[in-house]
Amino acid sequence: MLLTTGRQFAEVLTDAFYFDYVTRLRDRGIVCLGFGTEVLRSGTPDALVAACQSRGLPLVEVPYETPFIAVARAAGDLVAELRYARNTWALSAQRAIALAALRPDGLSATLSELSRQLGHWVALFDMSGSLDRVFPGTPSRGHPLHAAPSTGRSAKRPS
Repeated sequence: MLLTTGRQFAEVLTDAFYFDYVTRLRDRGIVCLGFGTEVLRSGTPDALVAACQSRGLPLVEVPYETPFIAVARAAGDLVAELRYARNTWALSAQRAIALAALRPDGLSATLSELSRQLGHWVALFDMSGSLDRVFPGTPSRGHPLHAAPSTGRSAKRPS
């Protein structure tokens, strides 16, 4: 998130300037723009709002009473929460997959558990490139793996 008071918008600017500004922010990986109001101007420029909407960049109006540090802390807390949730999920998934590998049919159990953890289908191909197994279940007629083409290449290990 980039926070600004809008000093760079002090002079009267064209809609194209705002569009180019927002495009540059998006191109550099900015995922949200926070605009502090009542510091240099009242409200957020309409052209900036329109440019953010057209480029899909979330725009947050930050009132004068809200310090930027409070916004930065809240954003940092959210990032930390998301990171913690992702790490917790990864550890849980790793444990479940490792336990599946210990079952009598370890390979199938592992692939099935991997599919469950990812919430998506998982496929195993043999050395010739032919479809060996798909989890969950057999692919339907329209499934991209139904008639998985052979790669035409050998996956044999060198001797």
